[in-house]
Amino acid sequence: MRRLAYFITGMGLGALLGGVLALLYAPEAGETMREQIRAQLQALWEEARRAGEAERRRLEEELILLRRGDDTA
Repeated sequence: MRRLAYFITGMGLGALLGGVLALLYAPEAGETMREQIRAQLQALWEEARRAGEAERRRLEEELILLRRGDDTA
């Protein structure tokens, strides 16, 4: 279990360091880069929101079927 925690910590720190280095050596100007990152994060957030809503609807439909006693879902 401890090895997994070390691995996850190492991955997180590596990703953070990689992100910082990518920003430092990026060919775009700072404001342009920030705007691109902001747009990508907003698109990712919207995609996650839509996926969450779709999963919620699917689970609600499954719950309705289970409450009816129809377990063929």
